[in-house]
Amino acid sequence: MKNLEELINSYPTNSDYGFTEDEIKEFIALNVKQEFSLKHYYGAMQGNTCILVNDKIVNYHCDVLSAIRCGIDKRGLTNGEWD
Repeated sequence: MKNLEELINSYPTNSDYGFTEDEIKEFIALNVKQEFSLKHYYGAMQGNTCILVNDKIVNYHCDVLSAIRCGIDKRGLTNGEWD
C-alpha cells in the first residue's frame, strides 16, 4: 500500500504543480479514513505558497501533504514544515 506522500504525489490532478481546492477535498474524501481535523488542516494551509493556473488557485503537493498530516495528527505545522 502506498504511503500518504506517494498517494499525494501520484494523485491525478489537472495541474502538474499541485491540487485545486476541489481536488484536495476529493483526495481527502477518498484517501483519509481516520478522524480528521479540518481546523488543523486549514490552519496549516493558511499562508502557504500557491500559484494561479487557468484562473484556479493550485496548492503545491508538499503543502497539501503537510496540511493533511496536520489534520490527521490534530496539530499545527512544525518549524520544519514551513516553506
